[in-house]
Amino acid sequence: MLTHMRLLSSSKEPKFTFPVFNPDSKTSYLVKDITGLGPPPENLAISDYAFYDGAGFVTSRTDKRNIVVRMSYRPRLAEGETVQLLRRRLYNMFPKKTPILMEFISDDMPAVTIVGYVETHEPVIFSATPATDISIICPQPGFLHSIESVIALPNSEITQSPYITVSNPGDLPVGVRYELRFDRTAPDSPDDMIVYFEHLLPNGEIHRMDIENSKIISQVGARLLKDDLIIFDSRPHYRQLTLKRDVFTYNIMRSLSNRMNPTHWAMVPPGEVHKFRYGVLTPAVFAKTSAIIKLTPMYEGL
Repeated sequence: MLTHMRLLSSSKEPKFTFPVFNPDSKTSYLVKDITGLGPPPENLAISDYAFYDGAGFVTSRTDKRNIVVRMSYRPRLAEGETVQLLRRRLYNMFPKKTPILMEFISDDMPAVTIVGYVETHEPVIFSATPATDISIICPQPGFLHSIESVIALPNSEITQSPYITVSNPGDLPVGVRYELRFDRTAPDSPDDMIVYFEHLLPNGEIHRMDIENSKIISQVGARLLKDDLIIFDSRPHYRQLTLKRDVFTYNIMRSLSNRMNPTHWAMVPPGEVHKFRYGVLTPAVFAKTSAIIKLTPMYEGL
């Protein structure tokens, strides 16, 4: 059961906490009702047949989420609070044109977060029980697990890492973020060196992404160096392949030795266990590397 709703800062520190359906709470605000927490509506593309009855399914797309919070007031008169004062404070807690990071806490599932934007404040003023309805639009409809899963590999001088096993306990497919750091490199690392990421699917199929050092040289102006960080992110709205060097970030998608099939971006469906590893193809071991994989489970509804 949902027990609390929180507003978090950009660093995910709690700013405000609101009890949900708890009349015994001593706070000035109480969430009386929340809608829009279930799976959002699906936009279906249906094509009518020209000569046959009925229609054919083409595709579907999950729509944005619309969360509406009804907040009631319980002013502490001894402290000088009034309904009007609490209502105006609430406008500042849920500002417009600013991303709102919300966390929902339940006693029967992990805490989850979602980002939204305030659409409307609708105060119910002329009532025996004053309240405000806050409509919040969430462009990305999935609820994210509040704690990111991080799996680390220790420093290694091997040319191929062991497989890292990754599972998705959520109920929506999610991508992974792979970070590979070069803790030491030889000054004359070969131009024909290849760094690769490998994804082993449950059915035994392998997808591999090869990154050529020679193409990195042409893009960045230098070979891979100590403290370089290669980031491969397969989350649908953040897909990228970048190189971080000092304070600069370079898009190195053009360093791939073959064109990636869009369906081969590393996605982990719910309930499945996938394996990942990385490697360095070079005539001699010259690099010492370390890597981590990050995955955040995502939920369709509460």
